[in-house]
Amino acid sequence: MKQFDKLYESILAKNLKKGDKIKNTNPDCEHAGSEGEVESIEKLPHKSDKSVKNKNNMPGRLVKYKVKNAGKNYKAGDTLYKTADQLDKK
Repeated sequence: MKQFDKLYESILAKNLKKGDKIKNTNPDCEHAGSEGEVESIEKLPHKSDKSVKNKNNMPGRLVKYKVKNAGKNYKAGDTLYKTADQLDKK
């Protein structure tokens, strides 16, 4: 199941691009409700490839965005990094 989740997350990240308007819709995240504009999609590097026994390892992607609103744990101008499954395109 974890591998499916990572693949799904990777697909979601590919649907986002620089300049897209997004909102964090993850109710469990301290930054839920933050809205902003995608600055980049960053690939997570493989760590210690030689020590990974499973050759199906997928490192994933992070969406970097600049916050445009304010909330309890974030303010306009903050830069946040989230996985695409926490974000909805506006």
